[in-house]
Amino acid sequence: PVTIGCDLETKGLQAKSTTECPIWFASFWHPEKGGYIISWGQECIDHIEQLQEDGYWLTFHNASFDVAVLRTHGCRVWQYMDTMCMSYCLAPSEMQNHSLAALAPTVGLEKLEHPSFEYDSELLREYGLVDVEIGYKLYVKFRKLIMQDQTTLEYYLDIELPYIEIIIDLERGVHIDRKELEAYRKQLVLDINIVTGK
Repeated sequence: PVTIGCDLETKGLQAKSTTECPIWFASFWHPEKGGYIISWGQECIDHIEQLQEDGYWLTFHNASFDVAVLRTHGCRVWQYMDTMCMSYCLAPSEMQNHSLAALAPTVGLEKLEHPSFEYDSELLREYGLVDVEIGYKLYVKFRKLIMQDQTTLEYYLDIELPYIEIIIDLERGVHIDRKELEAYRKQLVLDINIVTGK
């Protein structure tokens, strides 16, 4: 798919679960136009949704964060790729570091030092543009590598990428039917008692 890099800068990690933690802006990396920023608001939401309607896929590094934040803040996201997930599929070793900072040198870039996330600033905007450029260039690199191996491609598309939706749902909480759980517990106790002869 044709992709556009996308990265969000928020006041904090709580933006995944509450609109009271603001998104400052979204930075984008277009394969032909390069980087640009849109301040958070309806224009940004419309832009993200229109990109997808036009057939673009969004590329995030750690989509379970960005997609959750966007949905919490009223933006629909349905077509995306995740470079962190791609990195994991290509090098699943526990010793492998899949962070943007660790991977940036593999595409000839360096992640900038964290500016303050307390407010929107030119430094934060520069940081966001560098992050989205790294993420997009990682996508281009990883896509080539994943396409060379059918097993890895299928693993990424059929298992790891869909699992992001499960992670997002789990982080929002799991609804438990207490009556059903209690009935299951009672049945387990009965089964254990039968097996142990109690």
